[in-house]
Amino acid sequence: AVLQNDNEQLEQEKSTLKERLKQLTKTKLVDDLIHKNAGATQRTSGSTNDGGLPPQRQLSSS
Repeated sequence: AVLQNDNEQLEQEKSTLKERLKQLTKTKLVDDLIHKNAGATQRTSGSTNDGGLPPQRQLSSS
């Protein structure tokens, strides 16, 4: 009986995690788009990004 409860709890946690992952992936995609757009505008306007960190490093650290 205890095992059954554990399994049910695990299933619940799994679906909760899946939902959170979905949300995270959505926001990550939006973030990536924003970063890409910002990077594109920076690149066209000149070498404003040269002094700072490369955008790739900032993305991977989050």
